Amino acid sequence: MEEMKCEFTNCDKIATWHFTSAKKRAQIDCWHLCEEHGKYRVKDYIPPMTQKIDIPCKIKDGIYFDIEFLFCNENEDPETGIGHVFLIELGGSRRIDLKTGPFEWHVLNLEIKKYQAPRPLTHRAMVLMMRALGGQLEHILLDNYFPENIMYEAKLHIQQNNSPVIVDVRPTDAIALAIICDVPIIVSNDVLLKLEKNGLK
Repeated sequence: MEEMKCEFTNCDKIATWHFTSAKKRAQIDCWHLCEEHGKYRVKDYIPPMTQKIDIPCKIKDGIYFDIEFLFCNENEDPETGIGHVFLIELGGSRRIDLKTGPFEWHVLNLEIKKYQAPRPLTHRAMVLMMRALGGQLEHILLDNYFPENIMYEAKLHIQQNNSPVIVDVRPTDAIALAIICDVPIIVSNDVLLKLEKNGLK
């Protein structure tokens, strides 16, 4: 990641914490801070969630979530950094933190910022290819979770020539495609149950 200075007033330290907050799949705030000031900012920005569930948006497969916040901490892994994608329950109050690599985080960050490359980047090329073959992405589903590795699996649910097609992909790839195609992000009931057993709030 390109080296930059902390944006906190009168701070000359290198920014190692990078944040992008989102609403309706678009950036509403972005900042770059050193670890010291980043800790204060993230505490202010991410309030603790309650157990109260209002009216969650449900479908047969699970519960609707959407992107709330992207966060990359270069200090979490000195060699590459670690990215985080925070998903928030729509109509409810649960939040999921998906860890990812810095490159995957960067792709999602570009999509949230609505970056337009001169030529299609990988995920946009995937969408163009899917559409050229008669497919349309209907939704993505996080359908498996492995607590021991803190790892998720995801599926693309595609309609191709009036037939359902399910494709197994990485969660970050699925989320990137959901942003581009503006389709629902769904977390399965089984995944939510496993997460609740492991402390999901």
